[in-house]
Amino acid sequence: MHGEGKKPNILFITTDMQRYDTLGCYGNALIKTPNIDRLANQGVRFRQAFANNPVCMPARATLFTGKLPSAHGVQWNSGGLASHETTVTRRLHGAGYQTAAIGKMHWGETQADFAFDYLNLTDHGQPVTEGVKNYRTTLMEAGFDPPPRAQDAPGYLEYYGAVTSPLPYELHLDTFIGRATQQFLLTRDPTRPFFCWCSFFGPHLPIDPASPWDRLYDAADMPLPVWRDGEFHRKPPEQRAFQRNERRGNGFGDYTRITHDMAKLRRFIAYYWGKISMIDHVIGEVLNTLEATGLAENTVVIFTSDHGDCVGTHRLLF
Repeated sequence: MHGEGKKPNILFITTDMQRYDTLGCYGNALIKTPNIDRLANQGVRFRQAFANNPVCMPARATLFTGKLPSAHGVQWNSGGLASHETTVTRRLHGAGYQTAAIGKMHWGETQADFAFDYLNLTDHGQPVTEGVKNYRTTLMEAGFDPPPRAQDAPGYLEYYGAVTSPLPYELHLDTFIGRATQQFLLTRDPTRPFFCWCSFFGPHLPIDPASPWDRLYDAADMPLPVWRDGEFHRKPPEQRAFQRNERRGNGFGDYTRITHDMAKLRRFIAYYWGKISMIDHVIGEVLNTLEATGLAENTVVIFTSDHGDCVGTHRLLF
C-alpha cells in the first residue's frame, strides 16, 4: 500500500531458474516457502503469466525493457542490450527515483548506462557504489581467500551440481545478496522514492543450499516429474540433442545418467527445493527490514523468476 499522492517505493525481487510449482502459493503442499507465500496472500498472484524466454539474458532483458526478445535483440546468453534501449530504471530515474541493482544482473557484455544510482553486484566484476562492501571483500575479511567453490565439492559432477554449499549460511552468496539489500534499505536516500532490484543467484547452478537447508527435504519424499517414454522420438533433432545434453550443455554429459536414476533425480530435486527454501528465508529477512524501517506501507514488492527449470520433466535438466 502507499499513501495517496505519494510515489511508491518498488522492491523488485527475482530468483534465477525457479519453477512456478516450487512455491506453496502455487499449490505445492510439500515445499516450505512461507515468506513468498505471505506476499502472495497479502497481494496479487499471477496465475496466467509465462516466461518470455527460457534463457537468462533474454528473459532479464525483457523484464528490464518490456519488449520481447525479438524486439530488444537479446536472444541468447551473449551480447547484451543496446545502449539506446529504454529501461524501467531509466524511466524511474527520470521520475526522481533512487535506483539500485543488487545481486546477479546478467546483463552480458553491454556497456550501456542503465541509470543506476547504487550498485552492489555479484557478477560483472562485482562493482559497488563507493563505500559499499562487495561479496569478494566480505569473503576475504571472513578468511576465505580464495573462497571454496561448490564445483570442487565431492559429488558435484555425479549429482549434476546438487551439493551442500562449502560456505555457511551467513556467507552464502544468496545470503549476501539479501543482506546487501537490507543495507541499501537502511542507508538509502530518504528524500527520494526508490526502485531496488534484489536479484538472487539461486536456485541456478550450483544447486548448493547451505546447512541445514541441504537436509530440509528427504530425497525419498520428493515427487517425480511426469513424462512419457518415447515422447521425444518425433521431436526435431535439436530437442532430442538437448534431452541428451549434447547441445549447449552445462558440462555434465548425458542427462540420462541422472534422469533415468530415480534415486539421483530425487536427490537433485531435494537440493533444488532446499535452495529455494533457503532463499525464501533470506527474503523473509529483507521483508522484516522493510517493515522495521517503516517502508512497507509505501512499498510495492514484486517477486518473480527470470525463467523456470525442467528438473527432470521430459527427462531434461536446466
